[in-house]
Amino acid sequence: MHLPDSKGWVFYDATTGKFISSAWATFPTSAAITKYLTREPEKITGKNDINFLLNSLTLGNFQYEELVEQQDKLADMVCTLSSGYSLITPKTYKQAITSPDKEEWIKAITCELGNMNDHGVFEILPLPDGAKPIGGDWVFVQKQPDGLKAPHFKAKYVARGNSQLSGQDFHETFAPTVTFTSLRILLTIATQLKMHVTSFDFVAAYLNASIKEEIWIRPPEGLVIPAGSGCRLRKALYGTRQAGRCWWTHLHMSLKKRGFHMSNYDLSVYWNHNHSMIFWLHVDDGVVFSKNMADLVNLKQSLCTEFAIKWNTALTHIVGINVVRDDKGFELSQAHLIRSIVSKYWDSLSSAAAPLPSKLNLRSLTENDTIFRQGDFLSCVGALRYVATGTRPDIVLQLTY
Repeated sequence: MHLPDSKGWVFYDATTGKFISSAWATFPTSAAITKYLTREPEKITGKNDINFLLNSLTLGNFQYEELVEQQDKLADMVCTLSSGYSLITPKTYKQAITSPDKEEWIKAITCELGNMNDHGVFEILPLPDGAKPIGGDWVFVQKQPDGLKAPHFKAKYVARGNSQLSGQDFHETFAPTVTFTSLRILLTIATQLKMHVTSFDFVAAYLNASIKEEIWIRPPEGLVIPAGSGCRLRKALYGTRQAGRCWWTHLHMSLKKRGFHMSNYDLSVYWNHNHSMIFWLHVDDGVVFSKNMADLVNLKQSLCTEFAIKWNTALTHIVGINVVRDDKGFELSQAHLIRSIVSKYWDSLSSAAAPLPSKLNLRSLTENDTIFRQGDFLSCVGALRYVATGTRPDIVLQLTY
């Protein structure tokens, strides 16, 4: 059993009659189990009752999954708070096709199925004996960018990568991530050299990259395949453990053949032979800095022969940061994210000085106090650290004190 506010699992210790929360457990031998099962059953009394809800979950591999899961949840939360997503979105395929906006969601599903078909993401083949297809889920997002009245509906089919086996279904998973430091340095250089700056994002980026391992996946809901058949993955479907690395490797080779070199200090920054053009890449979107507009146009035309890319006329936002350029340089802000964090986590009443007063007397919580859940606390601090790293270094002391 798993506690909602705990990183561990709940076990019952028969020798002490207590419940213990822990992320690790060593189970008894078969002889010990037999001895326990053959003894007289205990009479359940009020002392053995549990006054909280327990959720049944599948025990995962904490050693490999815990850190990645925390990072993924934080990244998803930051992107959600930064982009003006609707709070009402379907959680399942059934909810999507029966919701008031079902026509829009069906269009989004059809579009994603078309993307997967165009990229040859999987091949429908007879399922081999012993093959165990991994599951997948539809993920729905309703986004309304600033300045647009009509919301944008997006659907993405994501594999359940947590069921993949290391060494069998995947091997290497590392893919570099750029830093805000390199972005600020490049914006400073662009200001000094008066470079052309534009942003872009790849459409269905991961689906461009091939996958080496033999992985079978269940067909997406809404797609009917013959009985006894399965979907053999050919491309790096979102959610697979190696998808990020497959995409980074594919893009790296694409830029390399166009004469770009990877930085030794930031593995997601690339420049050409004479440093007249620089790439800053963040997964499937990024920024291009160019001294010459003609070179930038040629690069766009070259990349569009291989990828579907949405080019912006200028850099106005990137990874949740709003960007405004004037004669003096670039102004970076995360006002929308900050307002969202305050709205979600602050009670509009509590406040405290930083650093805390030297003679502050803290008291223990009482039953009447509102407890800030551990998960919410970590999410709040994580979101604020993202803000501090991005545009507000002035709050670093408060977060790390």
